[in-house]
Amino acid sequence: YLSFLSVFARDVLKIGPEGLGILMASSGFGAVVGSIYVATRKQQPSGKQFIAAGIVYGFLIAAFAIAPNLLWAVPLLVLAGFLGSAYVSLVNSSIQHQITDETRGRVMSIYMLTWGFTPIGAIVIGELASRYGISETIAAAAILGNVLLAVQYLLSPAMREL
Repeated sequence: YLSFLSVFARDVLKIGPEGLGILMASSGFGAVVGSIYVATRKQQPSGKQFIAAGIVYGFLIAAFAIAPNLLWAVPLLVLAGFLGSAYVSLVNSSIQHQITDETRGRVMSIYMLTWGFTPIGAIVIGELASRYGISETIAAAAILGNVLLAVQYLLSPAMREL
């Protein structure tokens, strides 16, 4: 969704470049607070908590995608920035706690593919958005992410045992 904030500012919310700055700052503020939150935690969340956080994040993104105006969009982006940053940081630290020193480099290299594939996903989302609309596409992608997280939890004994 972050790759398409400019489209939301211009075409959906009609708030122009100044509004885009507000959207980006809202998400960034939430991300900073989420990172600080993770840095102050003393224990790792359980698998259920990971999945719940991921699903709430998906719903926040879907809600942002259909937000009718800036007054709705800003708090949703703050919350999404917070949860997204916290979630990614907690997943990263959880992976590092569970792998051996011998495999850490390889596992983290695979984990970093997440960031490398993001622009490819943006191409797909952009194509779908040109056909169906950006709000509908982002909301549907967020809900699909929720479904995939739920399936992962149901099919992965390792996730349930965290």
